[in-house]
Amino acid sequence: GGGYIYPLGAYYLALSKSGAVKRLPLRSTLENPDALGRIYLAGRFISAAALLGICAMAALILLRRCPECPPAAAVAAVLSLPAAVIYSHYLTPHLWAAFWGLAAVYFLLAALPELRLKPLLGSAICLAFSAGSYWSALHTGLIVAAVLLSRGRADLDGRASRRLLLAAAAGLLAFFALNPYLPFNWSAAVYEIFPGGSSPWGNSLSELHSFFTGTLPGVAGPAMAFLLPAGCVWGLFSGRPLLRNVSAAVLLLLVPVALAVPTTFPAGIRRFFPWLVTGALMGTVFLLRMTARLRPAWRTAVLAAALLPGLFLSAAYLAGFADASGPRSTFRRMADKLDSMPAGLPLGMTDFPQPASMPAFRLDRWRLRFADLPTLRGSAVKDLPGYLLVNFEHKEALSGLLASRYSLYAGFYPRGIPGFTPDFFLCSANPPIELYKLKTGSADQP
Repeated sequence: GGGYIYPLGAYYLALSKSGAVKRLPLRSTLENPDALGRIYLAGRFISAAALLGICAMAALILLRRCPECPPAAAVAAVLSLPAAVIYSHYLTPHLWAAFWGLAAVYFLLAALPELRLKPLLGSAICLAFSAGSYWSALHTGLIVAAVLLSRGRADLDGRASRRLLLAAAAGLLAFFALNPYLPFNWSAAVYEIFPGGSSPWGNSLSELHSFFTGTLPGVAGPAMAFLLPAGCVWGLFSGRPLLRNVSAAVLLLLVPVALAVPTTFPAGIRRFFPWLVTGALMGTVFLLRMTARLRPAWRTAVLAAALLPGLFLSAAYLAGFADASGPRSTFRRMADKLDSMPAGLPLGMTDFPQPASMPAFRLDRWRLRFADLPTLRGSAVKDLPGYLLVNFEHKEALSGLLASRYSLYAGFYPRGIPGFTPDFFLCSANPPIELYKLKTGSADQP
């Protein structure tokens, strides 16, 4: 959406005018990988700044509604969400939109209970920026509505009603100003989100359990996967209108989120970062309330025990990003291995040589064969390539063939953090890569 694209364009224009980055003609981008890398890194700074902004907003929200709760707990809760930490490394609108969504919640809390006009307008504009940056962030509107309804209908006089209408009008105006094409070409915009009428749902009802047992622990950390729903259930019965309403909103969104994030593509949680962060805050408040009577040292120990697993998992992904850009890169080490082998050998690949899925080695030194998985599994022995390069995406599907026909020739694996294994379907930074050799006696054995 324009809420992301326009500020990003202005940011790049300022960087270009200041000489911090050099604009490249589209044709020469692949010829200047270092310059293109600097452009990407400069843009990625916005995502990193957005994550810090989310941490700040989470701390401010906690301070406003739970003064006795340490704001550092909110920051730790956000950083214990591996998915959020991962996307601070990508040039995408997801964290940017989530920041504006949380800012909308914060300003609305500041406007209550009198519905003061300035923070109310700020909340509406922030919500417009959130949804106008990434349409899936529209679900933040349900959370904002839950906060607003916690005020009740008391003292909703004519002046307060006019303020609400003015803020709503300002928000709608800002949203369409950021996305002016929507009223004129709505169908084309929707087609961009759901190409060819594709379904927004990634799971069926029968697969819901896999979201709670696999996807949610991976994107939110193992402890937060429990605290998030537990905190919302507690909030429903807390007797406090704000906690009750926000908990109800998060729980109402839980099933649609679980249906929309495929188990095979956990990165789909990026569409719902405002929901995820709000749920994490509810889980953190729940834990802090439950431990309120403990001594400070014990309370800190319980909080650390709950959040450290997620923080360590986030650290494991950060280590992967760091290693992927240096000599510990699994792809770089595999490329060096392939380039050191004799030229002219047959090599099978299950992916085209794209940077995200395969190492950058000398393709002209090999007799390359690209084959899809069914073709490989159904091939006769004489048709199998002498060497097979396998990435993490296809290893399980090829496990039978690899066990019966191939032996591991070389493999390079990430360091990681013991006990905290990254999910490479969530983030493919520095993934394992393996080279297999056809077993002795096979027809195509080199």
